[in-house]
Amino acid sequence: MGPQRQRVLNRREMLVFLGGAVVAGCGTGAASGTASDASAAPTDSAVADGAAAETSSTDAGADLGVDAPVADPSSLVVFNYNVMCSFCKNTDFPQWEQAWKTRVPWLTDVVQRYDPDLIGLQELNDLGIAEGSPDEATQILGATTWQIYYYLSKAGDAFEFDYPDACLAWRKSRFELLEAGQFWLSPEPDTAYSVGFAKGMQFPRLVVWARLKDKASGREITFANTHFDNNAPSQELSAPLSLQRLAPLAAKAPLIFCGDFNSAPDSKAYGLLTGGSPKLVDSYAIAAEKTLESNIQPPPAWQEPSRIDHVFVTAPLQAEKWSIDLWRYGQQQQAPSDHPGAVVVKLRWPL
Repeated sequence: MGPQRQRVLNRREMLVFLGGAVVAGCGTGAASGTASDASAAPTDSAVADGAAAETSSTDAGADLGVDAPVADPSSLVVFNYNVMCSFCKNTDFPQWEQAWKTRVPWLTDVVQRYDPDLIGLQELNDLGIAEGSPDEATQILGATTWQIYYYLSKAGDAFEFDYPDACLAWRKSRFELLEAGQFWLSPEPDTAYSVGFAKGMQFPRLVVWARLKDKASGREITFANTHFDNNAPSQELSAPLSLQRLAPLAAKAPLIFCGDFNSAPDSKAYGLLTGGSPKLVDSYAIAAEKTLESNIQPPPAWQEPSRIDHVFVTAPLQAEKWSIDLWRYGQQQQAPSDHPGAVVVKLRWPL
C-alpha cells in the first residue's frame, strides 16, 4: 500500500470473528507454536471455518473450487495477490472503478479460473464484520471450501484496528492444520501491531504462517504470507527477520513464502531473501514455463524487472509453471487491484 492512498481506520474493542464466534487455538488439533517456531499466542489470530459462517448470497462470493479427490498429489497450485484494500483510493488510477463491492466479483473470478490449493492475499481487512457482512476473504472466496487464517485485533493490542492485511487460505479437503501463528515486522516481532522499521508513517506489517499436512500425499509444508512495508528501509530490515523466524519452520517442512514484498529483483531486500538461510528460491527464476494470461489482445503492459509480488520456495519443491494474470474487467478494462495481476505458481514435489 503506497503513501498516496487515503486511509480510513476503524478501531476495535474486542476480538470478533464471522458470525460472532472466535475459533481459538487455530482450529481443532492445532498447536500453538513455541518461540523458536515464531508464533504468537494462538488466540491472537483466527481461523475462519467457512462452513460455520453465517453468510448470504449477496454478501459472500461463490464457493470456489470443487472438493474432488486430488488428481495429482505431487502438484500444488499457489495463488498470490495484493487485492487493494477496500478503504483505499489510488490516485494513480482516478478513472478506474475502485469500489470494493464492484471489485469483489472480479477477484472471485480470478481465483476461480486457477482453482488453487493455497492462497495468499494481502491488504484485506475485516470491516465487513462490524457492518454485518462476512469478512473480506470470505466475500472473495465463499464460505465452504476454504480454511481462512489471519490476525484480528483485540483489546490490549498496541494499536487496535481492523487490518489483518496478510491472509492465508487453504483447501480444507486437502490440508490438515498442524500449527499456525504470526510475527510482526518490527524490532519487537512478538508485539502485535508494533512498528519501527520505516522512517516516518508506517502501517504495522506481519508474517502469517501455517504448517499443513497434505492429506493427498501425507507430506507437510509450511505456508507463509506477508506484506513488507513500502517505506525504506523496512524491506531490507524485514527480510532477515523473516528468514530468522521462518528458519525453524522450514526445518520442519518445505517452505512456501509468498506476498507483496515491495522488493524488486534488483533490491537489497530481494538479495537478502534469496541469499540467506533458509535458502529461498524465487519460483519465477526456476519455473519451467512462464505465461501471461489475459482476455485482451495485446495483453496489458507488464514490467518484469519491477515485479514485487513473489512466491519463494525451498527445496525440494520445484516450480513447473509461473503465471501472471492480466485479465481485465469493466468498462475501463481494469485490473481488480492496483497491482498488475495475481501471481499463480504450479509447484511440484520431485518424483
